[in-house]
Amino acid sequence: MLKAYKFRIYPTNEQKEFLIQTFGCVRFTYNTLLKHHQQNGGGKSKKLTPASLKKEFLFLKVTDSLALANAQQNLKRAFQNYYQGRSGYPKLKLKKSVWQSYTTNNQKQTIWLKDDLLKVPKLKQPIAVHCHRPVTGQIKSATIMAKNGQQFFVSLLCEEQITPLPKTNVTTTLHFSPDQLVSGSDLVFFRTLCQKNVENKLTKAKRKLEIKAKSAQQRGVKLSAAQNYQKQKV
Repeated sequence: MLKAYKFRIYPTNEQKEFLIQTFGCVRFTYNTLLKHHQQNGGGKSKKLTPASLKKEFLFLKVTDSLALANAQQNLKRAFQNYYQGRSGYPKLKLKKSVWQSYTTNNQKQTIWLKDDLLKVPKLKQPIAVHCHRPVTGQIKSATIMAKNGQQFFVSLLCEEQITPLPKTNVTTTLHFSPDQLVSGSDLVFFRTLCQKNVENKLTKAKRKLEIKAKSAQQRGVKLSAAQNYQKQKV
């Protein structure tokens, strides 16, 4: 079976630049292929591939070729879902999106994890990773993700043997509870969720956001350019 493991990674400044650059190249490839498909009405007369894009846009040669190939596969899958009625028409990927990611494949041990260090293609030095649980099985692919370009994560897709759990033939019930959020039978126990603390923190955070918005307006600065406002918004 295929099993995914998600870990927090801590790249160096140089590694961050490479990962962010790869996000941009993957996003550029996806959007260019999507625009080409729209302009040609989905026809196959002029087939555009990441390999042909590299001849025109030389900066794509620096990044991982498998990441660009996966961008093409993701677009193909998006159109399949659209034509089969499972999703809407594919949209362009935006640079301002909170999450950015790319996927690369493991070919002849180009991806490996050892002693809290992760090696990915095109990077000479491995990336520090916080392995909070052991990874078993063979790594098939790795998806690098970043939140606001600050927090980085990796999702490793591994092929491994899963031992099936024994069947107990015991049923239990779960239902919504205003106090505990979720409650169940005697076989299931949940910690009490204190919603007041969360609501108080959210109220204070919104109040700070309003103050920073007023401060930016008084200084004649647009909210999109106000750094303090954007930090508080995140």
